[in-house]
Amino acid sequence: MTIDNSILENPLFERQLELEQEMRTSGIQRFRKSVEKASDKGQMTGTLAVNRLVSEAHEKVVAAIAGFLAEAKSGAAGRRHTAVAFIDKLDVDTVANITARVILDEVTRKSNLTKTSLAIGSMLENEFNSRKFEEEMPKAHKKFLRKAQKESLDRRKWSHLLYPARLLGVELEEWSEKDRILVGLKLVDIFIQSTGLIEREVVQSARFGTLELLTANEATMRWMETENSRLEHLFPIYMPTIVPPKPWTSPFDGGYYTAFRRLKLVKTHNQQYLEELANRDLSEVYEAINALQDTAWAINTQVLDVVRTLYETGAGVAGLPQADKLPIPVRPHWLPDGKEKMAVEDMTEEQLEEFKAWKAETHRTHVENAAISGRRASFLRTLGVAEKFKDEEAFFYPHTLDWRGRAYPLPLYLTPQGNDLQRGLLTFSNAVPIHDQEAAEWLAIHGAGCWGYDKVDMEERVQWVLRNEEHIIASAENPYDNRFWMDADKGEKKWQFLAFCFEWAGLKREGYGYMSCLPIQMDGTCNGLQNFSAMLLDEVGGAAVNLIPAEEPQDIYQKVCDIVCEQLARDLNSPDMVMIKGKTDSGEEYEKVVCTVAEMASGWLPKMGRKVTKRPVMTLAYGARRFGFVSQVDEDTIKEWRTKEPENYPFVSQGDDGKAIDFGYKAAQYMGGLIWDSVGEVVVKAREAMDWLQAASQVASKEGLPINWSTPVGFLVQQAYRVPNMKRVDTTFNSQRLQIRYQHGVGKIDSRRQASGISPNWVHSLDASHLMKTIGRSKREGINSFSMIHDSYGTHAGNAWALARYLREEFVLMYSQVDALTRFKEELEAQTGEKLPDLPAKGNLDLQQVLDSPFFFA
Repeated sequence: MTIDNSILENPLFERQLELEQEMRTSGIQRFRKSVEKASDKGQMTGTLAVNRLVSEAHEKVVAAIAGFLAEAKSGAAGRRHTAVAFIDKLDVDTVANITARVILDEVTRKSNLTKTSLAIGSMLENEFNSRKFEEEMPKAHKKFLRKAQKESLDRRKWSHLLYPARLLGVELEEWSEKDRILVGLKLVDIFIQSTGLIEREVVQSARFGTLELLTANEATMRWMETENSRLEHLFPIYMPTIVPPKPWTSPFDGGYYTAFRRLKLVKTHNQQYLEELANRDLSEVYEAINALQDTAWAINTQVLDVVRTLYETGAGVAGLPQADKLPIPVRPHWLPDGKEKMAVEDMTEEQLEEFKAWKAETHRTHVENAAISGRRASFLRTLGVAEKFKDEEAFFYPHTLDWRGRAYPLPLYLTPQGNDLQRGLLTFSNAVPIHDQEAAEWLAIHGAGCWGYDKVDMEERVQWVLRNEEHIIASAENPYDNRFWMDADKGEKKWQFLAFCFEWAGLKREGYGYMSCLPIQMDGTCNGLQNFSAMLLDEVGGAAVNLIPAEEPQDIYQKVCDIVCEQLARDLNSPDMVMIKGKTDSGEEYEKVVCTVAEMASGWLPKMGRKVTKRPVMTLAYGARRFGFVSQVDEDTIKEWRTKEPENYPFVSQGDDGKAIDFGYKAAQYMGGLIWDSVGEVVVKAREAMDWLQAASQVASKEGLPINWSTPVGFLVQQAYRVPNMKRVDTTFNSQRLQIRYQHGVGKIDSRRQASGISPNWVHSLDASHLMKTIGRSKREGINSFSMIHDSYGTHAGNAWALARYLREEFVLMYSQVDALTRFKEELEAQTGEKLPDLPAKGNLDLQQVLDSPFFFA
């Protein structure tokens, strides 16, 4: 490892080395604490080391159980073991997995043999009954499994899953305690004999007499100690640096200065790929990622003061978590406390109703308190980093790349790519003066964007700020009493908007010459479709995503919505019937007319708006297909509509039995299909390009080859989704369906994932190239501060005009100098030796128009 001499002369370098040691020490402490916590809870299989033991022991235990069953069924002389009939009710993989997990959950402490055996038998009984419930009533099982998963105690989880099964008439088995213990004892014996990981130990107890315990043997304990010692060094808590990070000059060394864990430029385990990268000219890549790393940041102490003060009030305002948990509902005065219990049968009708309401409210409170605790923990981590670095004049973020070339900061909890609070707490360390009206307007445009007022032209955005200047300055002067800022973008960007309020107030106070530090962001319009439209010169799609100058920003989501509404209007005259198919809780199939197409269209029309079409259209360029559109409509619109506006929710009909039938998913299928067809009218070329990419990927998959391509900055992308050669063991372990996978070597290329992944990965590699080219150009032109999040570019207000120009020029150059799809086709043909289908025909878009499009990035 070589370190540039200039950094050694930095007076902060010694402190930086101490900080990196602290990162390592903090990571070790966190790792050890998690292991200790798992041991205390008897959940050691949740740790990496013991989970590895489960995986490595699995095949041995499976073989031993299978051998035991085969011998028992062979008809050989001898008494048949009681456990055979019970173990044979489940597949051996499930039995082996449950056995290993129950035993090894207690591996770090001596456990009672009888108690462990009973736990294994009980778990197998519950697993068998869960599967029986699922087989007889799949819909009901899925419903109650979801509810059970919300419980924290194992006993309550199983109760919430299996008690409803009994009420619904499922005949669940009840194994006697003796049988459960006998089954468990046999499986413990099989586990010991086949793995050698644990042993029996007989001890004498003054209270209980002779006890037989299970304990990990010396070799197992020594292995776990060695494995944990190895693992604990692999998870440092990455933090910003207080000197510029180590520059990347190869794929193997950069970011931090000490080699506690050697970082790789690209997050991958493929060493051969990294070595191939090392032999490439990555000068543009290194220039860009090092410029990102060299951007100096500081804590916005004005925002931090407000965050800290509001949190300390405990009021839970401005999206901050409450300081205290919600109080648990008061127990009914007539209900016995302590060990005394009152049976439900002994309650009056009024008491039973009160009891049920109290239990339900208590449950909701516990669930909400758990959520509050999670939000508080996340918030306090962010606040802790802000407090730690608030007095630093400057700090920096080491970056790495994903395999598409997208850049990400390594530290967690407080980053320029974080949530609204994190971004509001960060500002550039260095300042650039706002000298003129143009720079001031860029600041205003940013503020209007944070508010969510970004569907109008630039001048109107500036005017919005001027019209609301009194509220903005009042928010800056007293953000506690003047809470205008809290409503920014429906509360989604309140902290970034508050940071703008402080900056705007500073500009108004000091006038031109004000030294501004705030990052000013400009975002692409549906950037994936911008890239597809540019590479195929699609004038229709390009116009919809602002590649062409216009008087006001083009809204592709609204365009698609308008086309959908036209179809809805036509469907109002359709006499066709809408049918649904399904199964009852008892598993019987049915088919039923729920409405006409006209009624379906009528139900959707009042709800239609760009919000319904936004996410499907946004994700089109990233591989979403018709089914994905349906799922997004169901998740984003139908479910919210059903829960938040039940009085206006129209997709309910009455069944033959008088019960309500909710056909919301059918409505989602209808709307998802309309959006899919409509977006095809707006971005024809993008759909053609995605179809071609999928066809090309299938050619490579037939050859069993990964897909490699070079990006415009020379970065090598390798897409290699493989079919995992893994054994899947599905259990309802603690009412959670866990898929435990055991690796058996490297799998072959997964043609399905290769096809579904090629479009998003291809376009991500291109937006990453555009970002890198823009950074490199800007750096050479004298800009040194960058706030970049894939398709959102930011710098100082005083330099925003230049960044806006450079990003347009680099986009045009990137697609004018290289035909990206043609080069991809040539590279893939060279790799496969196969002739690929012809590329989609190009349109007539003049890319030079991008240079004059004000809303391309805005």
